[in-house]
Amino acid sequence: MTHFKNIYYYTALCFSLLFLSCEEDTLGDQTFGSLDGKVVTNGVNAPLENVKITTNPASTTVFTDSEGNFKIEDILVGDYSVQAEKDNFETSFEAASIFIDKSTTIIFEMDSTSSSNLQPLVPELYYPADHQIKVPDPVEFIWSSASNDNDDINYTLELRNGSTGETQIYSTVTDTTLVVENLAIGATYFWQVTASDNITTPVQSKISNFQLEGVESNRFLFVRNLNGNNVIFSGGEPVDVNDQDINQNEIQLTTDNLNSYRPKANRLAEKVA
Repeated sequence: MTHFKNIYYYTALCFSLLFLSCEEDTLGDQTFGSLDGKVVTNGVNAPLENVKITTNPASTTVFTDSEGNFKIEDILVGDYSVQAEKDNFETSFEAASIFIDKSTTIIFEMDSTSSSNLQPLVPELYYPADHQIKVPDPVEFIWSSASNDNDDINYTLELRNGSTGETQIYSTVTDTTLVVENLAIGATYFWQVTASDNITTPVQSKISNFQLEGVESNRFLFVRNLNGNNVIFSGGEPVDVNDQDINQNEIQLTTDNLNSYRPKANRLAEKVA
């Protein structure tokens, strides 16, 4: 009886050792493959450099080279979600299955963040109205525009003197109104507003024109010396009860950077020479 017990004991011990040995071999038997791929821009397929490539479950993190290529060596066999990440581009994901001693290839086509942004609405010019005449100075320009998403909008007002071709540009305007002073009396101006969200392509309004108020109400012209230059002014009597304010209707007609002589008025053309 003791002999059979010993045989049973040794047999059970052998099976236990064999089971443990097999289990240890299985746990330590990790198999690997590799993952490679390329990252390009969506549409034009231009390679993207320095794109961060990560996986879930986690493995080695790598970055694309100048040709947009990447490779992860010795990645465990299994199924993965692979992520491509780069500033100013939308994060992209691709699925990949890794097989033993084989290389799996995937391609990322990444969209820039600007491609998903909407352009601002085209500005509409309200005041001065197109072809409006006798617009008083200073001029309060009024227009409308809005964002199609959550981006902040900046406006640029471009103002051109139709007689001299001189252009004034007012940039980074955050409101839809702007007051401009000291415009040329009686001149015709052309104006346009550009809206930008600093992401998408800026949009421009139509071009509008207006004529500034002339010197119809002023009866005389005179010259005043400013900074060593003769500067032409237009003047007239006060229009209210305060007749002591002799400069009430005074309008400077020429710049104080130039010397002007003998002003002459053409009442028909409403021009001063």
